[in-house]
Amino acid sequence: MKSKILTDRQTDRQTDRQTRIASLQVVRAIAFIGIFTSHCRTSELGVWGVSVFFVLSGFLLIYSYYNKNISNDCRNCFEFGIKKLKKLYSLHIITLIGALLLSVIGFIKEFSAKKIIEILIQMILNITLLQSWIPCETYYFSLNGVSWYLSVYMFLCMCFPCILTGLKKISNVKMMITIIFIAQVTIAISTSRINVYAIDGFLKWLTYICPLYRLGDFLVGCCVGTIFVKKDKWRINNISATIVEIMVICIIVICNNIYITQFGVLGNDYIRYSILYTPSSALLVLIFAINKGYISKVLTCKPFVYIGNISAYAFLIHQLVIRYISTGLHIVFKMELEPWTMAILAFAVTIGCSELWKKIESINMLELGSSTIKAGK
Repeated sequence: MKSKILTDRQTDRQTDRQTRIASLQVVRAIAFIGIFTSHCRTSELGVWGVSVFFVLSGFLLIYSYYNKNISNDCRNCFEFGIKKLKKLYSLHIITLIGALLLSVIGFIKEFSAKKIIEILIQMILNITLLQSWIPCETYYFSLNGVSWYLSVYMFLCMCFPCILTGLKKISNVKMMITIIFIAQVTIAISTSRINVYAIDGFLKWLTYICPLYRLGDFLVGCCVGTIFVKKDKWRINNISATIVEIMVICIIVICNNIYITQFGVLGNDYIRYSILYTPSSALLVLIFAINKGYISKVLTCKPFVYIGNISAYAFLIHQLVIRYISTGLHIVFKMELEPWTMAILAFAVTIGCSELWKKIESINMLELGSSTIKAGK
């Protein structure tokens, strides 16, 4: 049994290495920094970063598994989703406990039976990773709020074997991207015309959190990944690739300005929480995967690649770090840090905690390997 577990984990690590195209680790790092700075209130790049994460996830799964045979029966789909989350689940539970301690502090100040029930429901939903299916901010952003992403990601991974099978049969993948995008726009606009505002924040939940809706971003990433792996050679020179990279960056800047100012139709809630960024996120992932432009080559350096490599841990840890620093300073010194000071301090602590967890995980793997070898003897 232990031997099987070790083999599975070795396979996971091998797959991780295969998916780590250095230039895409840079994209992952920048997306994480965008999310991190938004939580420190020093930028408005969080929604963009999440969009990149979903597109990149689909792309990398296709890149890793396109030439492999994966059964798409219900049992295997479920097991595949569990397997992809297994690596992060222990950290998720630890951050959940950390967030629960903060909730207890608030609970002491505001004791009520309703609050007890609310926290118990939040715990159950977070442990089972079902919080993203509840259209209420009290639950989908509960405890360690960023873990809603894991909830959605698990569902997307469960869908992936079926997606992979389908994409292998589709000849015109580019048309598929167009269809997905039109479907998302149609759903968003149609929902905005319905009186759903009786549920506070429903539209944000639908277009930003809902796993079924986010399946669209993930599918776009899968389609772009399929285009990438099918292409033997990209006949694009350095100058042309650099021009495309500059264009993509300009589009992201324009979209982010639309998001902040809520300008025009594209600034409406049913557009700006996901669809606004999907095209530029897909283009960014593709052009950085090709990695022929000067911008992607310059940014593909050790610091960004390092942050990209530990970003999964840092993503789960960072918001808790920000909250603990903020709460600690308020209780002990009755003070608050300036946003950028908080960002620098919290970033350093987050990277330190992520590195510590990485080492703990490595030690556990070594111990498991040693015990397996002894058992074999």
